[in-house]
Amino acid sequence: MKSLSIGDLIVDNFGREGIVYSKERRPSAKWLAEQEDSRVKQSPGPWWRVLPLDGGAAIVPAELGTFVRRASIDDLLKLVLAQQSEHAGTVTLLELFKALSKQAAPGVGRDA
Repeated sequence: MKSLSIGDLIVDNFGREGIVYSKERRPSAKWLAEQEDSRVKQSPGPWWRVLPLDGGAAIVPAELGTFVRRASIDDLLKLVLAQQSEHAGTVTLLELFKALSKQAAPGVGRDA
């Protein structure tokens, strides 16, 4: 099993695709007790903040995040569009994924 890192596209324990954004401290005992998924309650971590592609944010223990691949510029654009209405740190996201902006979209700058 590949360990997760910032910039990975994962599927969380609710089946949502999201981009790993940052390391997170273990949630409080109160927060853990409120979770419906018993696997989350028992997880030792490490924990990650994940930004689902359909908006919002989540805290996911590593063992419940399934690695898909490194996030692409297309993934980042989906995320930015979903988060745009929430004003959820678009500038920070763009700075975090500067490397993705250097990737050319398929077919761009190539002879057809």
